[in-house]
Amino acid sequence: MTYNTNQPIATTATKTVYPTTSPNAAPDNLKLIDGIGPKIEELLNKEGIYTYEQLAEASVIRMAGILKKAGPRFQIQNPSSWPKQATLARDQKWEELAQLKRSLMTGKLQ
Repeated sequence: MTYNTNQPIATTATKTVYPTTSPNAAPDNLKLIDGIGPKIEELLNKEGIYTYEQLAEASVIRMAGILKKAGPRFQIQNPSSWPKQATLARDQKWEELAQLKRSLMTGKLQ
């Protein structure tokens, strides 16, 4: 069975339920990416982004649009480094990812 992950699979009077996993792969822990917490991971999942591969391939413009649509609380995040971080995570380059995240925190990109 395949799901169109952009469409809800069920709706109740109070809540819309979206698929919780990608039909093609198990979801990755997107919260390992600097700037993505549980709420932003949920927003990305609702837009069909479940894996590091999908995040790496998503355009910064698309991600900024997702954040903008979610409201001002989320618009303060800058998704410009997310594809690079996701690529490192996808390739299991954990030390390089940690180094990049340290650079992002200090404001010194290398």
